[in-house]
Amino acid sequence: MVNDAEFSPDGSRIVTAGTDRTARIWDAETGRQLHIWRGQAAALRSAVFSPDGARVATASRDQTARVWDAETGRELLALRGHTGAVNDVEFSPDGRLLVTASADRTVRVWDAASGRQLLSWTANIPVFTASFSPDGRRIVTVGHEKMAKVWEAATGEEVLQLKGRAERLIWAGYSPDGKRIVTATSDDGRVRVWDAATGYELLALSGQARHMPSPEETRYLAGKQAVAFSSDSAKLFTASADGIVRIFDSSPQGGSPPLRP
Repeated sequence: MVNDAEFSPDGSRIVTAGTDRTARIWDAETGRQLHIWRGQAAALRSAVFSPDGARVATASRDQTARVWDAETGRELLALRGHTGAVNDVEFSPDGRLLVTASADRTVRVWDAASGRQLLSWTANIPVFTASFSPDGRRIVTVGHEKMAKVWEAATGEEVLQLKGRAERLIWAGYSPDGKRIVTATSDDGRVRVWDAATGYELLALSGQARHMPSPEETRYLAGKQAVAFSSDSAKLFTASADGIVRIFDSSPQGGSPPLRP
């Protein structure tokens, strides 16, 4: 099973992370497999290209994240220190840092050149996903609780809690302009949009199927594929269990109904 798939920054390649313990690179136009990398001892949860497309980072249930040369497949770094499955790994926008989210209830920040751990903090719950803000100054996480949390990337200080209703969250991420955060749920399929500076809820988007894929169904990574902003942050795309992709106006005045279901 494929747990994650991400385009390279130039859109020419796709990296996939599989339960077969491999990461694979594919030609995005032809679908031809370009590389296959083995080296982690358990299923991969996440894979992502660096902003310059030269490296790939992977996260695994073997309690490590690793960094690979995207052209040769050579392992460059092994990030060790977590004591539980690493559910997610992301590069900072400038490619200098990595953040990992783990079932061991910690979030950790690493130097992407040396692999040295720079910072670690406890989230008190298993953490599913972690994403940098576009300016790299903050990190938003989702874990096994009914809120998303925003942290200062330099200190690990918690600065915001994004609390919805009773639904369980599966993912959170920033809009490309950094002004908003979107959260996705697995219970009722509701998507919420928040002011990234204040934590104020701007929109609650309904119209999804009863639920988005649950964390158990998708190894905690469903939200990456289920929610996405357009490059100008003006529209929000959602996918749900009914097989329909919906497009919403993501401005505070928009949000319902979908622009084009």
